[in-house]
Amino acid sequence: IGLRKAEAILGCGSALLSVPHCTRADSLTECHVRHVPANEFRSRVGTDPKLSRQLHLYQSRELEDIVTAMAALGGLSARRRLEMYLAQALPHPSPNPGAGATPCRIMPPIRRGDLANLIGTTPEHLSRLLKDLEEAGIIRREDGWLVVLDSAVLSHAFAPSALPPIDDGQRFP
Repeated sequence: IGLRKAEAILGCGSALLSVPHCTRADSLTECHVRHVPANEFRSRVGTDPKLSRQLHLYQSRELEDIVTAMAALGGLSARRRLEMYLAQALPHPSPNPGAGATPCRIMPPIRRGDLANLIGTTPEHLSRLLKDLEEAGIIRREDGWLVVLDSAVLSHAFAPSALPPIDDGQRFP
């Protein structure tokens, strides 16, 4: 469960390990998916050093991003994690809170349980969090969509300076 960027490769690990994995992809924006049979994918990775290297770099970056995000999120409240998730889903955040903010519809109807899993809480607590954000004037729920009323408020929540510091020791380029 998680958000993927435009260049994401879904099911790569399962294909390489020849292990079935149930994956469901819900798109928040328009996307294009290309199916590559697992045998063909494994063959190309095994015979194309450039593809193999690019794939290794991609997976290493993804793992680094996941570990860094998990470390940063560990000390945050469920509300803060929800705000950060919503900020990530914004197509074009506004830089200034309250400065002529335009409402932005960001999430097609997905199961409440899926969203709760994404932020590490229960569906019941998620409902309370969404109600709190509505009462604070940050979002509005509309026909199954979440409408962010002022994207800069959420963007600020996701700014690196708003995250707790991580002592990750030496980092390699």
